[in-house]
Amino acid sequence: MSGRMGAGVTDQTMEMLGFVWRDVAEELIGSSTPLADYLYENAAGALVLAEAKGSISNAASQTGVNTRARNAYHRQVDPYVYTHPPGPKGAASIGLIEHGYAVALAALPGPTTPSPPVITADAFLAVAETDPSLSSSPLGASSGGGVTSTTSSPNLPLKTPMYDPQRFALRLGNYRGVFLLANAAAVVDAIDSVRLGREPARRQTFLRVQCGNEDFLIGLDPTFPPISALEPYLRGWIFAIALSAADTFLDQLANASNPNFARAMQIHPLVQALADPPRPFLLSPDGFAMLRRDATVATHELIWDAQSGSVERTIPHRQL
Repeated sequence: MSGRMGAGVTDQTMEMLGFVWRDVAEELIGSSTPLADYLYENAAGALVLAEAKGSISNAASQTGVNTRARNAYHRQVDPYVYTHPPGPKGAASIGLIEHGYAVALAALPGPTTPSPPVITADAFLAVAETDPSLSSSPLGASSGGGVTSTTSSPNLPLKTPMYDPQRFALRLGNYRGVFLLANAAAVVDAIDSVRLGREPARRQTFLRVQCGNEDFLIGLDPTFPPISALEPYLRGWIFAIALSAADTFLDQLANASNPNFARAMQIHPLVQALADPPRPFLLSPDGFAMLRRDATVATHELIWDAQSGSVERTIPHRQL
């Protein structure tokens, strides 16, 4: 549980720093030495590594979590910063790693039964990152309160880093996870087919739904039984993907088997204004969403085909 807490807080931290797409680092980087957990890309195309650490301990403290973040950065992130690490099994490099982070969370549990002296529950967060002053190509994210900057000089580039990530592989992995949670088994199969170089041939049916005046897609047929089985545990929430992000991705995925297909996923991040009133959904900048079931209405049925694209038909509006 502590590891999952650390991963979740890391992902929220990276989103707040402006990063949009992510995948497991070992899916895109080949290494025989310790490697960070995740690879992220921001809207400007910069690639960074992020290591996630989480712990639950009666000895949790800010000093301890600062040390853990700093050590994790030096061990699993710093060796790759300002390098073009090879892909797994000798594949081409994903691109230049321009920056890196290690995010550590330490939770201090309170007592199970109140008895003097009462120990107040608490949590501590630390972010260790590449020293921005060492790069002439900053990412635009500055260190704030609670941030522990690190110094990493051995891998300094010989010239100003250039944005050169191969976005196709990173975004394929990102949307594989999103469509898996959105219960679209055939789309996941099509993504795996592209990654493995085989011909995708399955069709995916979606429900197009509306929630808070926004449109989303939820897989209808085929689906993943383990994802469907999560419904009782989500307490009235549903996984989905924003229609705008899904349309763009699915249109490009339908052309991915074309030999002339340009392998670059041109998908723009979704941005919500901070001043927006509360909405009945949670939305990530890549399009992944959680919708409140009682505020979600099905409006269309959409069929996506890996060869020919999408068609949809209106259905009688009904609440999920």
